[in-house]
Amino acid sequence: MSQPDAPDRPELIKLYELTLQEYRFQVLLNWDRMKNVFVVDGVLVGAAAGIWKLGSASAPSSVVAWILLLAGLNSVLGVLGSRTGHAYYRETRKVKEALEKALGLPNRGFALTVTAGMREGHEPHTIPLKPGRKFIRWATRVTTYMETVLTAVAIMSTVEAICILTGHQGS
Repeated sequence: MSQPDAPDRPELIKLYELTLQEYRFQVLLNWDRMKNVFVVDGVLVGAAAGIWKLGSASAPSSVVAWILLLAGLNSVLGVLGSRTGHAYYRETRKVKEALEKALGLPNRGFALTVTAGMREGHEPHTIPLKPGRKFIRWATRVTTYMETVLTAVAIMSTVEAICILTGHQGS
């Protein structure tokens, strides 16, 4: 079987345009997904607080606990969705970098390198990956921030739900 011909420059440019569209799609999809998770969590926690405030006359406290458990589950699923979406984003970024190299864009200063991860794809020697630097890079990622908030919501919702169900809630 013969190897397909290497793509010519116009074909590479078209592939690069499509990859940039895919990159943008992944960023927007991931952000939209996370916004939805945050909104649902806010609605659930707000509903639980509202029902709790009304007291047991309108609904048993177990309803509040189940709503909080649902918020915790939503947060856990949000973290998993974030990680899956970020994996798709990283794959798209790898294709973008390969096409940029094939087009000679980094040598001419035209590669898209707006984040540390993108810069590292073209200039790995400029960002030392010492343990402290790795932690700072990890801690300042948008996905780390979102996943930390969702993890906190999951933990707090679940602990409060357990406290309610076991009768250990505060007054």
